[in-house]
Amino acid sequence: MRHFTTLIIFLVFSHMAMAQSNQRPSGNKDKRPNIVLILADDMGYSDLGSFGAEIQTPNIDKLANNGLKFTNFYNTARCSPSRASLLTGLYPHQAGVGRLVYLDHGGAYQGYLDEKTVTLAEVLNEAGYKTMMSGKWHVGHQKKAYWPVNRGFDRFYGIHIHVDSYYKVLDCCSVYLDGKEQIPPTEDPTNHLHPEEDFYTTDAFTDYAIHFLNQEVKQAQKERPFFLYVAYNSPHWPLEAPDEVVDKYRGTWMKGWDQLRREKIERMKEMNILPDHAALPPNHLPKWDTLSQQTKKELDFRRSIYAAQIDRMDQNIGRLVKHLKDIGKFDNTLFLFMSDNGSSGEPASEVFGYKWGENMMDNYEEWKEDSRRSSSQGMVWANLSNAPYRKYKVWTHEGGIKTPLVVRWPGVIDGEGKIVRDVGHLVDIMPTVLDGSGASHRWTAAPNA
Repeated sequence: MRHFTTLIIFLVFSHMAMAQSNQRPSGNKDKRPNIVLILADDMGYSDLGSFGAEIQTPNIDKLANNGLKFTNFYNTARCSPSRASLLTGLYPHQAGVGRLVYLDHGGAYQGYLDEKTVTLAEVLNEAGYKTMMSGKWHVGHQKKAYWPVNRGFDRFYGIHIHVDSYYKVLDCCSVYLDGKEQIPPTEDPTNHLHPEEDFYTTDAFTDYAIHFLNQEVKQAQKERPFFLYVAYNSPHWPLEAPDEVVDKYRGTWMKGWDQLRREKIERMKEMNILPDHAALPPNHLPKWDTLSQQTKKELDFRRSIYAAQIDRMDQNIGRLVKHLKDIGKFDNTLFLFMSDNGSSGEPASEVFGYKWGENMMDNYEEWKEDSRRSSSQGMVWANLSNAPYRKYKVWTHEGGIKTPLVVRWPGVIDGEGKIVRDVGHLVDIMPTVLDGSGASHRWTAAPNA
């Protein structure tokens, strides 16, 4: 994928000389960019407003519409392998994470980043960057040697494995601050940066990203660039979001997936995301009009929660961008936003991934109390999230492996909203970022490491 790397470097650096002379803060002697890498979890190809969605994502859209929108960007179809590729610039089997991280099958399937690999954080740290991460790691949890603080990150707040709830810290999902457990599994997590507020992972991950940035600004002996990796668990199931955000979307989906898919593809054509000849593939789903009114309301409710999870993530990205502006770091920061894979059709407990007999709408508080229940929007709505493409997360059809990439660098990539159709992959992110930062490439661990 070297062509992709060359392309983005050309686009980024074509205006570099002018940007550095006219746009950079005059007091900053280190011209290297700060880097903010934001990863969504199980977000579909067309789940952003700037890619045709009904979901409100104004903050991500502003980055996209003033930067670059990559419409042919690929991942590895599943969480851990995608994160391994993103962090190492290697294909997942080369990095030791050919599948999920729960069992060690050795070699390409050992379930943690191989000791011979080098992470993006390690290389940037060696180059003088402050390296910080907040969110979901999921590329090695069983030994401390696999944790973020031992793979190049100076600071870490988050969860080493998966996230089973947005509101609670459940078994196996302890929250860590640097190398120490901060919130053990509990039904009432109160040990939070802002204890007076309710715990919600999307908010908490942003709180600590901002907290780390504040500490770096205040404590740095000299000004230096930073690398901040924010890995949200949104919009991965279970379906959990604040009521006031969910209520914004109630009724939006009552047209049904048949009509909504048709309307979406027309918007995507108008936005130049898709060519005019693009057509929707068959969806093999039940016809919306054949469902009972009660089932339609139930499905509308599920989709509303899913949309609210993305909406809340966008609100938090807005908080992060505002903070960077407030501390004078926005103008020299390279932003990258992407998803680890397409929207998920889980759980596949029935043909369409939805338990038709279970009424979540009238018992939502009970569902939130038991976060491990099979609460998902299911294949029926994932098909809308991944439109116009087929299938879902795990599948290597386009619906599983194709997601948006948004790149924004104020003063360098400005005011364009340019559509980039060249093919790219997660493995391209590391060499691109390293070239942009001026850091020396190192693809394997040092001999004495």
